[in-house]
Amino acid sequence: MVQLQDLPEGLLLVASDESDPDGFSVVYLNPLAPSDSPAVVGKIVGVVANVSLHADATTAQRAFNSQGNLTSGAVIGEILGGGAEPGSVDAQELAAKVPDVDRQLVFRVRYTLNGTRLHEYRYRVISGPAVANVIVTARALQSGSEPASLRADSLRIVGTQVERLRAAFQ
Repeated sequence: MVQLQDLPEGLLLVASDESDPDGFSVVYLNPLAPSDSPAVVGKIVGVVANVSLHADATTAQRAFNSQGNLTSGAVIGEILGGGAEPGSVDAQELAAKVPDVDRQLVFRVRYTLNGTRLHEYRYRVISGPAVANVIVTARALQSGSEPASLRADSLRIVGTQVERLRAAFQ
């Protein structure tokens, strides 16, 4: 699982859930994220990761498909259901290359929540018998645009998640 030391400075572990016997989830947030503090403008303000373990790769593939949100429209619906401002949400599927995975699905998402413009990358990957979901969220720059390093930083974070999974199954 992605650890605090794998993430940018300023994030704190705010929740973890081990209630599912086949999986684990963690949420890291910057405590300044909901504020207007200039310290978080253009910075990663949240990372959500969950992993589910399955009997084999075939079962992991079925779980991957059953989680929903396999289209940009479904991702938009989820974001709007979470309180994003109508008309502010855009989601695009990307052909990103996550190394050492059996399957991947990647979305770049932009939206406004409580007056704050956010950009995020959502990854769902299969690595052996595991399905991992990683969401990396950043505050927009003052101009409203995406921080320049967000895509590379999010790919590094999901890559670390995959490395940890692969190490656990060797």
